[in-house]
Amino acid sequence: MSMFWGLCMKPNRKYTQTIVKSFHISGVALDDGSSAKLYITADKNKYIVATLNKAMPQVPLDLNFCKGDKIMFQTTGDANVSLIGYLHDSDLSDDEDYDDDEYAALADKLQKKGAEKESDEDEDESDEEEEDDDKLAAEYSSFLEGDESGEEEEDDSEDDDEEGEEEEDEESDDEDTPKAKKAKIAESAKKPAKEQNGVSKGDQKQQQQQKSKKDKKAAAPEAKKEQPKAKDNKQQSAGERTIAGGVKIQDLSAGTGPEAKQGKRVSVYYTGRLKSNNKTFDSMQKGNGFKFALGGGEVIKGWDVGVVGMKVGGKRRLTCPAHMAYGARGHPPTIPPNSTLVFDVELKAVH
Repeated sequence: MSMFWGLCMKPNRKYTQTIVKSFHISGVALDDGSSAKLYITADKNKYIVATLNKAMPQVPLDLNFCKGDKIMFQTTGDANVSLIGYLHDSDLSDDEDYDDDEYAALADKLQKKGAEKESDEDEDESDEEEEDDDKLAAEYSSFLEGDESGEEEEDDSEDDDEEGEEEEDEESDDEDTPKAKKAKIAESAKKPAKEQNGVSKGDQKQQQQQKSKKDKKAAAPEAKKEQPKAKDNKQQSAGERTIAGGVKIQDLSAGTGPEAKQGKRVSVYYTGRLKSNNKTFDSMQKGNGFKFALGGGEVIKGWDVGVVGMKVGGKRRLTCPAHMAYGARGHPPTIPPNSTLVFDVELKAVH
């Protein structure tokens, strides 16, 4: 649960602090007096945040401050001012929690699983190419029927009966030659002999048929190899991959500056929207950007794992499932419970 945070400010006083736990300011209200102005100084820049008077005694705010930032609050006028908000709770999900080591282990597991899948596909292909002679003989006919042209299929079907008889005759001559291959050789030798009465032209035709079938056999495994490559190219073109916790990331443009790593403080521009209706619920595109410690639990878990690996100047899209965002509670009124969130993030600096 998030804890309440508040500060009562007296007129014309400054309140300076270095933040030890990140927090959020939800609003400012006029207490005793007629009018007041609230200023905040951050990163050596002074900003006016709200102007209060009896006509407008309360102003809603949506300000976030990170651990390690040095800020100063100041009021002018004759009135007391109350700031209200809450401390950021690093445990933003009602679902299963993961520490940093578990995140890393889960990411390695997903990568290894993908590598094993590719390795299995390669091994299946190599096994098909390196089948022993006995297995090749048993499947030779069906292999040719599946990969050769329609014209060759007709020739094979017409000669099935002759092949069966010739296989029996040739088995005793050469035990090392595969049965199906011997049948094809005997067939090609026997058929021209009937037509040409043993003239040498039959031997020439037999060699041509054997060469044609060998070429087609070599082309079939190569065609099978090309199919996984096409699948890989399709996956790469999509660009989206899944990392720890089911978070999906897609690099929209690559950066060239320093890399964001666990434990580093980073500054980002971002736009957040609901995946269900594409409605924007939060955005920061100006100034020094939103600063936080990467992996420190100051932001939702989807950010802690999704921003890692970005380089300054790069842009990335993060799709965070509910358990890696605000969980079953949501973040009323802008984020409903169990919402999947989409963020377009630009890395501005690594500190």
